[in-house]
Amino acid sequence: MKLYIDYDRDQKNILGWQENTGGDCLLTRSVVRVDDEVLAERITNCWQYATVDDSDPNEISFQFLDDDAMEQSIAQKNLEALKQTAIGAINKVCEETIVSGFSSTALGSAHEYQSTRDDQINLAETVSSPIDRPVKCHIQGGEWQFINHSQAQRQQVLEDGINTKQLCLYHCFELKQQVESATTEQELIAIAVDFSGLA
Repeated sequence: MKLYIDYDRDQKNILGWQENTGGDCLLTRSVVRVDDEVLAERITNCWQYATVDDSDPNEISFQFLDDDAMEQSIAQKNLEALKQTAIGAINKVCEETIVSGFSSTALGSAHEYQSTRDDQINLAETVSSPIDRPVKCHIQGGEWQFINHSQAQRQQVLEDGINTKQLCLYHCFELKQQVESATTEQELIAIAVDFSGLA
């Protein structure tokens, strides 16, 4: 078996490898063949943590991180992957909370309002109208119904919706900052992704 290593001549890092069991492949300036089976096996297992020394074109060699450095590098890459997953989850919960509705006391007591993107646009479009207009809402535990709102009441509902959205976005930002600051998987797991009470 022959192992062909593809590497970046400028950065000296290995880009990948390919086994070839029959015949030679075309060697280019960024591909080197490894015939030593022990070295080939090590490269296939941890090529991401090796660099290429091609200062002597007649004797290309490979340098590997020591075990401790390799473990730290692996842990860091795993942590970065977990951070990206956590950020995706935070964004998802934030978006779901924003469109799940909000509460406003524009009518004198707490009523629930819808807040999908279309709902937000439709409400904003009515604010400039000076006449009373119906807005869909309900008291907690009640049925959805269209209730007339004055212009001032619609403006208040809109402001309450904007405030709720801003609270969610700010909390989302804070959580993602905590994620970015985490230095261990344990610290990452300890971050509570909780948006309850914001809407």
